[in-house]
Amino acid sequence: QELRADRDFMLAAACFCAPGEAMRFAASELCADLSSFSAGAPQAGEEVSVDTFIPAPHVSPNDSTNSIFLCPKQSDEHVKQVTNHQLTTELVVSSDEEVMNSALPPLVDPAAVLQSVKDSGVQVLASAPVELRGDQEFMLSVAVCYPLVEVMPFFTEELRLHLRADRSFMLRAIQEMGPDILAQASLDLRGDREFMLAAASCCEPRLALKYASDKLLSELCADRSFMLKAVQQVGTAVLARASADLRADKEFIVSAATWRPPTEVLKYASKKLKEELCLDRDFMLKVVQQ
Repeated sequence: QELRADRDFMLAAACFCAPGEAMRFAASELCADLSSFSAGAPQAGEEVSVDTFIPAPHVSPNDSTNSIFLCPKQSDEHVKQVTNHQLTTELVVSSDEEVMNSALPPLVDPAAVLQSVKDSGVQVLASAPVELRGDQEFMLSVAVCYPLVEVMPFFTEELRLHLRADRSFMLRAIQEMGPDILAQASLDLRGDREFMLAAASCCEPRLALKYASDKLLSELCADRSFMLKAVQQVGTAVLARASADLRADKEFIVSAATWRPPTEVLKYASKKLKEELCLDRDFMLKVVQQ
């Protein structure tokens, strides 16, 4: 307050400000003192020399003639309003910046999230960003630490659809979760002979093959070597799915009888073949032996 009432200080300060800025903050007493010189003064903004000086709020430091510009003195109330407006504007701008910053997505470190999952459990994934839960590499890294049955519920739908067609993932899922997971395999995989045979090696073939496509199932049921292996692993009941050609094939039925009781195998032979085998000395001796 003392500096704002000091004439020399305020006039010096006026040299470094835009017109009218410094004197807006002058004390009321100094304004009253300076107003006594204002009679006959030029209009605000009119240039006068130092010799004819009339109190003015600003002295331009760049003017080689040390000219003084008259500007209207603002009241203390006006100064207070302007100051409050400036502070309010600064607060609003600061608040807007904070809102914008808070709206920005946080940087997520996959390694940090993975470590958190290892430390605290798979439920941490419930609050993980969608980008991570849809990242195949990240989610399969989690599945190294936890069973698939616990991790898969956190897959995004897009990732789930993608993995349904992934051969290696689905085979692992069969090993961990059982053959019923094949219901979620893509149609292409369920119609893929190589994949379905690999799936059948991970569990009971009959359980896996019930999810094979109709076309593939027809092919497999007509495949001699596949059906003999199925008889060996599953039992004679699988012969019910054998093609009509195989059930009428004497060599196939006799081979099947080497793995299972001949009387059980004979039930699935065609009517014509059954009559023929009943007249076959070697086959009937085998039946008697077993």
